Amino acid sequence: MTDIRAAVGIRMREAIAESLGGLPADVAIVSLIDAYLERPAGMVRARVLAEGSRAYGEQTTDGAAPAAVIDLAAATEILHLFALIHDDVIDADGGERAERAARRLRVTSGPYRAAIAILSGDLVHAIGTALFADAVNRHGLDRRILDELRAVSVRTILGQAQDRGYLGAPGAASREPPSASSSQPSFERLYRLYDAKTGWYTVAGPLRIGALTAGVPDAELDRLTEVALPLGRAFQLRDDLDDLLRLLSRKRPHDFPAWERNLAATWLGSADSSVFSVDTDELAAAVTERITALCAQAATSAHALNLRSDSPDGLVKRLREILRL
Repeated sequence: MTDIRAAVGIRMREAIAESLGGLPADVAIVSLIDAYLERPAGMVRARVLAEGSRAYGEQTTDGAAPAAVIDLAAATEILHLFALIHDDVIDADGGERAERAARRLRVTSGPYRAAIAILSGDLVHAIGTALFADAVNRHGLDRRILDELRAVSVRTILGQAQDRGYLGAPGAASREPPSASSSQPSFERLYRLYDAKTGWYTVAGPLRIGALTAGVPDAELDRLTEVALPLGRAFQLRDDLDDLLRLLSRKRPHDFPAWERNLAATWLGSADSSVFSVDTDELAAAVTERITALCAQAATSAHALNLRSDSPDGLVKRLREILRL
């Protein structure tokens, strides 16, 4: 299948313009949405969805994605815009992430900036969900797709909340490691968190929705999930490691909100350990080893899949390329 990013980007803009057409729209809201649309975008979730559809659907002669897949992929990316915008509001509590969030929000007034961002996120969420429903109805797709969308949304919101409280109740400004309120951090707990906030949102959900464009049975969806979740864990491990190493290189303790300590605390085995006690070389080696093992687990699980237009190894290879694993 050819790279769908250009087609998805066009469809995203069309869907947003169609939804806003003829309606009075706040200039600041429209400008902020445009700014996020213009950002460099890997469209990971859209491409994963397309791979799920391609693996179970009919191959087109020119390799282009069907219109239904473009619509669903565009809806997925519009919903990702919603998540990005709201994440920037959540992150705006100090440190390096807040600095990046402020640059992306592009509005100078503090309280007004947050209000515009929240309303902009709500607006693109409404547009994205409407495009999902329209695509299912217009193209006669399996209505389980809408069930998947709801389930992934709920999982992700709850997972994001768990992410912030993984090490216990954070302090008012998240400047110091919080005391553990329950279990000590462990990779078993961290992986469950990753499944909720990333595994379903980035890999399992889009992959399952793509497969549902071909109407696969529930049992095959379950087998796909066994492939997707290890890749989601590996993806989030890599992302957390990159963030942690970047922040440690700046040697600014206030850059670390509580959730940026999760990987380091897990590797150290204590919620109370200082993040600056991490041996970065040892951590990077340990995380790389875990990523390799998780990718191998996904490849093994893929052999149980009943694909129509792909090989299990080929599917996992392409997913790893998309996820940069």
